[in-house]
Amino acid sequence: MLDAGERSKALQVFKRALDLVTENTDVDVVALAGHNLFETLIAEGRLAAASAALVLLEPLYRRFTAARMSAKAEWMRAKLCRALNQLPAATLAYERAYKILSTEPRSPELAVLTKEMAEI
Repeated sequence: MLDAGERSKALQVFKRALDLVTENTDVDVVALAGHNLFETLIAEGRLAAASAALVLLEPLYRRFTAARMSAKAEWMRAKLCRALNQLPAATLAYERAYKILSTEPRSPELAVLTKEMAEI
């Protein structure tokens, strides 16, 4: 686990990396790195840092046209709301993520999202 100084540095480095992203950047790599950072922060109970990470990630996800990226942004918002015990907001974000992700044919993530939604 990262200590507070390392987490702050990790967020700064990730923000600098996001500044280098172009339309030719492999979206999956960026999304995976950001998603992993976000998940780690929530798991550590660092909800303010997770909120900051989400603020950095959302504009990136919105720049790409794939529905999957928009769904991931909503899904991350749902996870954060859930961790903050804001269950109505989490439910709404999960529903938006599901609606978007269900438009993707054979999405392997849909089953995981559905399971997570059922746990609220």
